[in-house]
Amino acid sequence: MKKLLSILLAVSVSITLLGCGNTKSEQETTVNKAGETINLGDENTYSVLKNVDFTSTISTETDRVQQSLAVDKEIQEVLDSGSYTFDTLKDSDIIINAYGDSPLTALALFNTEEKCKVKVTVKGDSKATDVSGTVDELTTSHRVPIIGLYAARTNKVVIELLDENEKTINKKTFKVTTDPLPTTLEGAVTVYKHQAKSAFGLIEVSGFQTPYIYAFDEDGQIRWFLNEKYGCYGYYPLSNGRFMWMDGNDMIQTPEKPHSQNMYETDYLGRVHQIYYVQKGLHHEIIEKTPGGNLLVATSSLEGHFEETIQEIDRTTGQPVKTLKMDEVYGDSHINRLDWAHINTVSYYPEDDSVVVSTRNVHTVVKFNWSTSEVIWLLGHPSVWKDTDLAKYSLKPEGDNFDWQFQQHTAYLTDEDLDNNPDTVELGLFDNHWQKDAPIEEVFTDRPDSYVKFYSINEKDKTIKLIHEYAAAKSRITSNWRADFNAKRVFAMCGYIADRKANDGMKGMFYEYDYDSEKVLNQYGTKYTYYRAYEVDINLNACSSPMDVSDNYFCGSVNQPEKDMFKSSMPEEKLDTTDVSFSILGNILKINAFDHAVSKIEFVGKDNSYTHTYDYNGKGEKKFKKLAYNISMSFQNLKPDEYTVVLTYYGKRVNTGQTITIKE
Repeated sequence: MKKLLSILLAVSVSITLLGCGNTKSEQETTVNKAGETINLGDENTYSVLKNVDFTSTISTETDRVQQSLAVDKEIQEVLDSGSYTFDTLKDSDIIINAYGDSPLTALALFNTEEKCKVKVTVKGDSKATDVSGTVDELTTSHRVPIIGLYAARTNKVVIELLDENEKTINKKTFKVTTDPLPTTLEGAVTVYKHQAKSAFGLIEVSGFQTPYIYAFDEDGQIRWFLNEKYGCYGYYPLSNGRFMWMDGNDMIQTPEKPHSQNMYETDYLGRVHQIYYVQKGLHHEIIEKTPGGNLLVATSSLEGHFEETIQEIDRTTGQPVKTLKMDEVYGDSHINRLDWAHINTVSYYPEDDSVVVSTRNVHTVVKFNWSTSEVIWLLGHPSVWKDTDLAKYSLKPEGDNFDWQFQQHTAYLTDEDLDNNPDTVELGLFDNHWQKDAPIEEVFTDRPDSYVKFYSINEKDKTIKLIHEYAAAKSRITSNWRADFNAKRVFAMCGYIADRKANDGMKGMFYEYDYDSEKVLNQYGTKYTYYRAYEVDINLNACSSPMDVSDNYFCGSVNQPEKDMFKSSMPEEKLDTTDVSFSILGNILKINAFDHAVSKIEFVGKDNSYTHTYDYNGKGEKKFKKLAYNISMSFQNLKPDEYTVVLTYYGKRVNTGQTITIKE
């Protein structure tokens, strides 16, 4: 497999360059990006699929899907050659980290005479920590994913051939040796209590200070991680066995912290299948509207406010189907700051065409009709909505044990009927029970913990009853809950511990409870803060087939410059710094610079000029001033001309010396 390994090395280098930024080239490169044109209906957005023929002094990049596809095709050629059979397959034939981004995975390629399924088991330190799965396709040609290896050891991997009745017809054990973890992941998880087998074999962790998206087992051992620089909100599971993650290299300026500009649909081997650009950035939530359907994302209007907008994104084109700002639901009674709503959860329910949205800075969960924006109910202290037109929608508590939530996260309706009452719906949320980021002193109840809470809601009577409350360490922000109701387990994922001294210095904590007794069965701590954590359902079938990439795998929209009424002049001052670099991906110009360093981008041609300003994004927060990332700008609608890229850099208009020539 020497040829294959050389391809893998080349792709790994390419990915590394893409992650670290950009390189300059004095050589002109010609690019003819083929694809379909999508009519967006908005001149300020950009489809990455439009055909543009250009030359440039700026170096070009290969997108991540094409990088994955290059390796995938080479792998398929090796398999199709028939060189490897199950009987002759050796330890050295197992390809570790085949796609360069998932170091604790491997791939076995072999052929069999008879059609069969394949079961894979990575042996754990105990039976409870085995990681096992089955490739269900009956075939003679096998691409077998191996997921859940330990780092820095020789792993035992059992591969079984199964007939159509799931009976083992052949079996072999392989030894797969892996590299150590990155030093930043060493000791990332500490086990504090383990009294029962967990309902979740692996738990994924990501976001905030966590350096890599990773998954750990019941022993606190990391068994999977993604070797990528990702955006601070991390990972979101999908129904097809893949997940989304927000890019940490490409960002968009906001009045406070920058947000990811794009997201990648990826499988556990690290193959990127789809790229979505979101024009005004991403934060807090990516979720399927329905399984396999459109995406609901939290974004921003950047019209004087941010983190107050929801978009429905077409799963195929990446274009927004619907955009809704929360003032269309709430009115203007709470618009008192830049980040007045702070959306951190959105989910859709087709039974009544509704969404449930958690708005942290209003201490409120709201359910409303997605088509009409008509409010159905509000869950939050009644004083928040007193003297407003929406007061009549406030839920009224029943029972003596009710306590309102404050600065909540992850409010979702449950699929499970928790109270055996067909006239109610059940809601779970993570109640941070914190108010310092959005003070509400007059009604705040200063309880010592954060809580996972389950409620029963009668939507007709507008009443609410607390069913269960699970106490966890106080978590200021972030955090989420998960549950396996069949196994009678509930999880509190505390992502940002307030009193770390009282919690052994841990910055994050996980609790697994018995659903009925509310007692803690298992507990883990993390040395990093995180945004959310999820159970990991490793679906080997999602990784075992050749990539099937659609024509519009690279989709969505970003900003594009507006044509100037009059041609702009060329500045005399030159850009003289190594803190700015350039690259081109598709029809996108990427400018790598510190946060808010660039306030204007111009394309100054011989006959035409175009401009985009970032004045609407304020000045940003001081703590991000030395955060460097790519800002993205389309040049697809520029008229044919030879353009020089001009920047307003820290308030000075400068000639970058970089050119893009759009051909006829």
